[in-house]
Order: sequence, then structure tokens, then C-alpha cells
Amino acid sequence: PASETFALGSINSVSAVNGTGCLYRPTGGAAFPFGSNNLLDAPVVPNSGVTTAVNVAVTGSRASFLQHTASGASWVLVTLNGAAAPAPAVPDQLTTGDAPMGQAWSGGFFITTKGVGAPSQIFLRDGSTPVQGNLGVNNDKGVPALASASEGYVGRGDALVRFSPAALDAGTAITQVTGDVVRTSPVLGAQRMGASTREAYAVSQAGTLIAFSHGGSSSTLLWRTPVTLPGENVNTHPTLDCNRSRPASGTGILYFGSSTGFVYAVVVDSPKLFEGNGAWPKYQRTAGNAGNADMTFPVNWPGCP
Repeated sequence: PASETFALGSINSVSAVNGTGCLYRPTGGAAFPFGSNNLLDAPVVPNSGVTTAVNVAVTGSRASFLQHTASGASWVLVTLNGAAAPAPAVPDQLTTGDAPMGQAWSGGFFITTKGVGAPSQIFLRDGSTPVQGNLGVNNDKGVPALASASEGYVGRGDALVRFSPAALDAGTAITQVTGDVVRTSPVLGAQRMGASTREAYAVSQAGTLIAFSHGGSSSTLLWRTPVTLPGENVNTHPTLDCNRSRPASGTGILYFGSSTGFVYAVVVDSPKLFEGNGAWPKYQRTAGNAGNADMTFPVNWPGCP
């Protein structure tokens, strides 16, 4: 229906985005009507307490999103219960003066923000107590991808790092992108038949495609190369699908868009998204950006081997 709203996967604007929330419908599930509940009412006014940003994540009958407070000074994570007239759960205040980049779930809520110089920029809500850290450096962070509660990947300033979401440790840099940043979400791929490791991919803002290994106790850089035209920026999260024109090849197609309107398709050695238990392998978890954290919800599009 025309009234439904879905995440598009762009981080071109990392500040508050005004709009009207009608409802959010996870595939195969009941709609979450937002309506007149003092959270996403229309019209939306900046700093009025009803402005939202970044992605909506769904699990069971709950939908969670980040909401700006009325004062405009902080962000809160709000959980709706999916009832006809949903009442928000008690919100968690995240940080002051920062623009949130996105959330990923693996057992708890994992939220990353962009603010520079704040003492804490990564937040993990696991259970009743939010945990916070800065991955060792007070600079901007990107949107995370999680293989498990102990293995995550995110852009940290001019580096792509592996870290433990449960511990929020300083992390280990996989590669540097000097003069550049990785703000879009990495993509964790499944292991190709006959390969010795699983591959993952990240695209920097200036258009450098980075391939690295994931799984095991450490990750290594496999290769990196510029793929976009000079002067283009990449502000949309990449996604991965199986190679439908050559299914027997065991390869996949990585897609991402550029600031000039081009969509790039790159053949990669991962045949589809990683489907590990508790994994959030890319922005909004699934190939179609469903944002559904239920492990029974398919990560890959139908038809992938």
C-alpha cells in the first residue's frame, strides 16, 4: 500500500530527517501503525520530539527506532509493542549532540553514532543496562555489521576495524583509508564452496572497494581497489545477492549506489549473505533491507542456493 514506509539505506543525510510515519510492515508480519502516538505524528517539526533518523529494526511484535528529544539535545531508542495504539517503552538516552548512524541487533541493541570528540560513541543495550565505548578513538564511526556478539566490523575514522560488540574493545584495524572514511555498513558474505575463508566487503565514501576475511579469531585484508568514477561519493549501504545469471559459478553480486546516480554491480567470491546464528551481516540485516532480527526471517532473497 502507498501508506507504507520502508528504509531505503542511504546515509546521505546523517542529521534529523523530517517526515510522516504511517506504519511499518515486516514481510509476512502484522503492521505497526504509528499514527497519533506522540512519536511519529504529522506534521513533523524539527526538534519537536517526533523526528526520527536512520533505520527501523523489527523483532517479533516490536519495532525499534532512534528518536530525537524535544530539546534537540539527545537521542533516545524507542521500542513500540505493535499494538493498535502502541505506547513507547522507557527510552534509553544515548548521547548528546551526536547524529546517530544506525543500529544493528545481535542479542541486544547495538547503536553507533557519528559525533566527533564525544567521550562515548558506541552503545550496546544488552539486557537492562546500556554499555558504551568508543573503540579506542574519539572520532566518527560508521554503521556496523555483526557476525556474532563477539565479532563485528565498522568504519572508525579512516580505518575499517574488527571489534567485539559484547566487550566494545578498541578493535583491530584491518586497513586504513587515509583521507577517506567508511561510514556505510560492511557486508559479510557466506563462504564459497572450496574456499578457505569467508569474505566480507566494505565501500569507502570515496569509492574504494575493500575485501577482507571474516570468521575465526582474526581478519585480514584480501584486496582493495577504487571502483567508482573520480569525484563520486558512496553514501548508500551496499547489499549482496547471489549471481542469478550464473548460479553454478558460486559467486555473488555486490550492489551499491553513488552520489551521481550510478548503481554499481561487482562480481565477488561470496555467493550470498552470511547466515550465522545471531548475525546482522549488513545494514538492515537482509538483502532486501527488511530490518527483521528474527533468526527465522530469511537473510537472503528467495532462490539463492
